[in-house]
Amino acid sequence: MSMLSKLFRWQRGRQQTGYDKMLLAGMYWPVTFDVYLLKFPQGSEIPPHTDNVQSGKHYRLNIVLKQARSGGEFVCATPINTNSHGSLPTQSDP
Repeated sequence: MSMLSKLFRWQRGRQQTGYDKMLLAGMYWPVTFDVYLLKFPQGSEIPPHTDNVQSGKHYRLNIVLKQARSGGEFVCATPINTNSHGSLPTQSDP
């Protein structure tokens, strides 16, 4: 599925654990990146995992727009930076 066909459309997350994602922006050149809005319905969870990349370096910036009343904890073993609004986890190298 092309990047344009995904733009501004909700789709199931790739972990298949209950979250939904919407592509807000992305580019392949000169620097590859994408920006997704994630929605975690009540009761959903993401198991511990590592985001694999084919080549280059991979950074993930997580920003909490609306805090859950309970739960909703983001856990990262070695974040670059973290505060009450989100975190910048460490990079994933290929």
